[in-house]
Amino acid sequence: LSQTEQEERAVVYATMQFYAASEGQYKNKPEVVSEIWSSQEDVTYMPADGGYVIGASNVYKEWMSQPKRNTPVRVDPTNLEVTVGPELAVVNNYIELTDKDTKETKTDEIVRLRATTVFRKEQGNWKVISHHVDSAPIVAK
Repeated sequence: LSQTEQEERAVVYATMQFYAASEGQYKNKPEVVSEIWSSQEDVTYMPADGGYVIGASNVYKEWMSQPKRNTPVRVDPTNLEVTVGPELAVVNNYIELTDKDTKETKTDEIVRLRATTVFRKEQGNWKVISHHVDSAPIVAK
């Protein structure tokens, strides 16, 4: 694989880790959140609940509170469009939110949102520095 293809794969992997964490798969594992997000204070987070969080310490607090909310959705990223540069990468995609209990409740409701995640290469690893997703009533606070 070329260097560009390797970097694109690394960014896709980081993106999938990001969405797994947003779904609460790393509940009680704060070190995973720290590995995904940059620790710099220039990070921004605009989640589907309509919030706007600035700074690594505030984003960390927000992410650590998410699993406690028991968000009733499964997050499936689709149509990833990856752009990779030497220091920054951008991933634009859709995320499909579905009720985690779809099989039990027999609902077919899927909410499709647009999302953008910006990564910065820090010490050889791709770290999230910005994430923005459309607002969705299904995850509103």
